[in-house]
Amino acid sequence: MSKYLILIALFCLSFDGLIAQNQQQTMKISSLQEACDYALKNNPDQKIYQLNIEKARTDFQTSESSLLPTIGGSFAGQINTKLPTTVVPGEIFGKPGQSMNVQFGQKYNYNAGISASKNVLDWQNRIQIKMAKNDMLTSDLQADAYQQNLKQQVALYYYSAIISQEALRTYQQNFTLADSTVALINQKLHQGLINSITANQSVISRNNVQQQILNTETFLHQCKNSLKILLGIDVNTGLVIDSLDLKNQPLLQANQNLGKDKNLAIQENQLKKSEFKVSFQKSAFVPKISWDAYYGQQQFRNDFGMSFNKNDWHPISYIGLNLQVPIFTGFANHNKLGSSKIDYQKSQDQWEESNRKANLNDELLLYEFSQSLQMLNPASSNYQLYEQSRLLASQQLKEGLISMDAYFKIFEDYLNAENAYLNALSSVYTYYSTIISRQ
Repeated sequence: MSKYLILIALFCLSFDGLIAQNQQQTMKISSLQEACDYALKNNPDQKIYQLNIEKARTDFQTSESSLLPTIGGSFAGQINTKLPTTVVPGEIFGKPGQSMNVQFGQKYNYNAGISASKNVLDWQNRIQIKMAKNDMLTSDLQADAYQQNLKQQVALYYYSAIISQEALRTYQQNFTLADSTVALINQKLHQGLINSITANQSVISRNNVQQQILNTETFLHQCKNSLKILLGIDVNTGLVIDSLDLKNQPLLQANQNLGKDKNLAIQENQLKKSEFKVSFQKSAFVPKISWDAYYGQQQFRNDFGMSFNKNDWHPISYIGLNLQVPIFTGFANHNKLGSSKIDYQKSQDQWEESNRKANLNDELLLYEFSQSLQMLNPASSNYQLYEQSRLLASQQLKEGLISMDAYFKIFEDYLNAENAYLNALSSVYTYYSTIISRQ
């Protein structure tokens, strides 16, 4: 008996753990701000943009290091299998008027030392540093633009999910009403008070409401799935979104402040990069100056081996100054400069055109948002009036004061008004999602 008790206890513990695990796999969102904050922190693509920022910062630091001198140590050994021959006057060896072939050097040579070099004047290198810094700024701007787009997408699916939840609740109430109407009409059909055509019409109305429920459930699932992608939530995690009275939101005002589109900042920075490219090509015509130095020791031997006696090593050192002047490059630098100027002009034209279109699109966005707000009020009023008419018609139908055809006409008008209101509400929050992402 004790074994069975132990097994039951283990099963209960496992079941409780499974329930706790399932409870942990449900995420609840209470506000748009909460959803946006979570997305900015956990969105997978957001992490990629942060890595791009780190990479651009590292590349900039790498380019800056070119301003520092380069220092390195070296060791080299050389075996002269054949010593070089040099012709020298014979007077050195007591043979005037003759030339002597003499071999200089020793078979084994060793060199060890430290070398250093640095660019003193290299405008191309300095402009490359500025371009790397500009690329770092571009990465920051791209991350900002993605955050703007991320907030817009989160807001869009968040409000769409809330509207869908409200629509689903209303459609389910309509289905209950339509189902009770079918039951009432079937009862009158059996009593011979109505014909089959009217009975079929009631079933058709109920089926239409059921289709709306299924379509809304599908759309709600799509909105939640899109939110899961944006929030970085696992597929096994449930998503619960608190209901919200969207119609009475105080944030919905026609005179919204629309911030500048952050995508324009990226294009503006690209224009700056094109300007740097022109400067880079111009710097190809400027001389470059650099210096290099070497300090080391040499050892020469006739036999194989190496001595660490300081008397066997001979010092060697030098400092050199290099001047490189471009004289003729086959017109390559000239052509590259012309090409970079064309690219800069194209970037400038694109930037001006993007600004012009952005201003027009922003003006249109605010106008359409204002219009959608104005259209929402009559759509909401019509929906409420049709709902009152539908309730009154339902009561009159039960009392036999109106015909079935009249009721179905009122019920159909009510459904159309309901869809018009939901579409108007969805349109308002589609525009608002873009506006709030720019604030």
